[in-house]
Amino acid sequence: MEGGAEQTQTQKEEKISGTFHTRVVSIRLEGIEKFWLQVN
Repeated sequence: MEGGAEQTQTQKEEKISGTFHTRVVSIRLEGIEKFWLQVN
């Protein structure tokens, strides 16, 4: 049963890091859009 518990913990961490990565990307895209609006 210990292996199963470890696997669940890893899946949780992957979900959290995936959500964090998506947020960082969306924030960067917003920054790029604002930058382009200022330049043009």
